[in-house]
Amino acid sequence: MPHCQQLCQVFVYLFALAIPFAQGQSSGGERANVLHACEHLFGRSVDAPAQLFEVNRRFVLQPKFDNRGTLISIEVSPKYMHEERHPEWQEPDEPARLPEAEYRRVLDQIDQIKSLGRLQEERTQPWITNSTHWSVERHSNAYVERGLTDMRNDEKSLPDFQVKLITAYYIHSVSGMITKKQPAYILGGEEVTFDELLLGEDRFIVSSADFKATEIGNLTTFAGAGPLY
Repeated sequence: MPHCQQLCQVFVYLFALAIPFAQGQSSGGERANVLHACEHLFGRSVDAPAQLFEVNRRFVLQPKFDNRGTLISIEVSPKYMHEERHPEWQEPDEPARLPEAEYRRVLDQIDQIKSLGRLQEERTQPWITNSTHWSVERHSNAYVERGLTDMRNDEKSLPDFQVKLITAYYIHSVSGMITKKQPAYILGGEEVTFDELLLGEDRFIVSSADFKATEIGNLTTFAGAGPLY
């Protein structure tokens, strides 16, 4: 009986994989549409192989796709983070940051490339790593993560948080075997992240319903945002 159940799971998994594969025959159209939208907003790519587009003199935007051509994320980062490919993009003496108004403008441009959907929940309580304050918000089509740094000159001044990194992770169909379930991180009594499912080393943000419905070791298909990086 357990052997039969295992075979049934494999069959369901292979069937689930066939659906996105069939959809993938035309998903190259999404890739072309996204790159066209990026070129319309920012001009010709400054690095076509890496799909980098210049947002301003200090930041670049990079859409990322899966092997079917489905858009999985859009990242906006300082140019110096790509110094390995572009030695001329060295870290400037003055930090590369986006003030709130500029961040909102860039977020609107990301939304024009592919809709983020309606804002559903904003988890503003940050978690901190390496002096970077991280926060995430959920939209109906994506999760938006941003890293901020406090730009004030002294501790007596009011905090001046500015954005140094933005990543929009779009929700899409994911299939595989669940290897770990990571519940939302709680800080100060508040959930500051969202539930995650892991397929090997790949982490995906999922809804609470999908998180509760899945079991470790099962082959399944779910709506996830990621893989996170």
